[in-house]
Amino acid sequence: MTPADIRNMSWEEIRSRVHGDREQVWISLHRFPGTTTRGLAAHMGWDILRVRPRVTELVQLGLARLDGSIFREGTYRALNWNEARIAWEAGRRAVQTEMAL
Repeated sequence: MTPADIRNMSWEEIRSRVHGDREQVWISLHRFPGTTTRGLAAHMGWDILRVRPRVTELVQLGLARLDGSIFREGTYRALNWNEARIAWEAGRRAVQTEMAL
């Protein structure tokens, strides 16, 4: 999925993509904000190669954010539905404004 594909999705389509492993990672990011993918994998008891791609997908969907870094590793936090929707709407308005120019 490309950034343009994600940008063109409706909010309902984005929400519908949060299920299975992706949902479990999103919930765990809420429980352990500011953690690295390595730390999150340890908390979850999962292999990092199962966690890291899901975090990347959540970031691409706008449901998680890079929050900082610890020892050269990014730390992440999940956005709640309201925060994510506000950011999604702002992004849509920005694209529409840019296209109108």
